[in-house]
Amino acid sequence: MAGKGEGPAIWIDLCTTYSCVGVWQHDRVEIIANDQGKRTTPSYVAFTDSERLIGDAAKNQVAMNPINTVFGEPKSQPFVVNSLFPDLPLPLLEHVCYLLD
Repeated sequence: MAGKGEGPAIWIDLCTTYSCVGVWQHDRVEIIANDQGKRTTPSYVAFTDSERLIGDAAKNQVAMNPINTVFGEPKSQPFVVNSLFPDLPLPLLEHVCYLLD
């Protein structure tokens, strides 16, 4: 909980199927809606040549762009996406094990 003069406490729940974000305010946790008004977002991230997609947008294009779409159980995927952060000492995403719904 945030004290007087501090910013709000933020909670992020990154799950294998859906994720959500909450903020502590008005003496309770309020779940923040995404840009579509939903309180949960599919745990998908995708990269194209021109943009980064998250949530429903990434999930909806997975069949057309599977090699650049990340989703599913993070423990089973031995990689880290590094193409947007080349200064980090992490391997570049090249091969992915996919979980299909």
